[in-house]
Amino acid sequence: MSGRYRPCLRGISQGLTALIALSSPAAARQPWSARPAGADPAAFLTEARAGSARFRDHARAVAEGYRLAGADFPAMGEHWVHPGLLFRAVFDPGQPTILSYVTVGGRRVLAGVSWALPLAPGESPPAFPSPDAWHAHAGTLGDAILAAAHAGHPGGSGWRLAVLHAWIWQENPAGTFTTDNWRLPWLRAGHQPPPGASRAAAAGLSLVTTPEFYAELVALTHGDFGGRGGLSAAVAAAQAEAAAARDILTVAPERGAAALARAWSRVEPLLVNARRGEMLP
Repeated sequence: MSGRYRPCLRGISQGLTALIALSSPAAARQPWSARPAGADPAAFLTEARAGSARFRDHARAVAEGYRLAGADFPAMGEHWVHPGLLFRAVFDPGQPTILSYVTVGGRRVLAGVSWALPLAPGESPPAFPSPDAWHAHAGTLGDAILAAAHAGHPGGSGWRLAVLHAWIWQENPAGTFTTDNWRLPWLRAGHQPPPGASRAAAAGLSLVTTPEFYAELVALTHGDFGGRGGLSAAVAAAQAEAAAARDILTVAPERGAAALARAWSRVEPLLVNARRGEMLP
C-alpha cells in the first residue's frame, strides 16, 4: 500500500488540533458575520464564483497560498486550504478558505469551494444557508475518513471547525450546498452517469477512481485481521468487481452502473462497521 498520504493525514490532524487551540478564549480571533450581507443565496454564489474563478488554474491557487491537506475524498475531492484565511476565520463568499479539486485526465479541475470557521463550545454554525448544510470536525482526519457522510456531522460539543461546501464549478445533483457530491466519481472516470444511476453506483465507481482513499481507510482499521472476510480483502475484491463494471460503462451504461452498485453493496456493510468502530483497534 502506498504511504504517500500518510504525512498529509498526520499533518491535517495536527493542524486541526492547533487551530482548535488557537481558537480558545486566550487567543485573538477576528469576528465573523453569522450571515453574508443580504443572505441571498444567488448573490452569495455569484460572489463566490467571481472570487474563485481564477483558481480554475490550479497553479494560481498554489501561488496565492493554498496547500493540499489530507486525502482525496471520493465525494469531496482534494482539500486545498489557505492557512491565512483559515486562521482569520472570516465568512466571506469571495474568499473561500478551501478549494476542492478533482483530478480528471491527469489535471486538477476545480469542483467547489468551502468556508471553515472555528466554533466555541455552545456556538452553532451560521444560519446561512442552513445550519444543516454545515458539518464540523473536532478530531483527527481518521475520524473524517471513517464518517459515512459529512453533511450534518456535529463534530462534538467542544471547540471544533465548521465547514460549508458550495459546488459552484461542478454541479452537485443533491444540491449546491450539500456536502457530499457523488457526481465526482463519474467526473474522475470521464463518464456521464446513466439516467437513474444510484448513489451506490457512484460509490462503487469511487472504489477504482480513489483507491488510495480506501487504502488509507483500511490502514486505519485492523486491515487483514479477519483473513478473507476482513476489510482489506473485501475492499480488494469489490475494487476488482468495480473495475470490471467500469469497463462495461462505455458499451452498456445502465448495466455497468448496476454492476457498480452491486460491487459497493458487498463492501458497504464492512465500511459502516468500520465507521462505528467495530473494526478499530
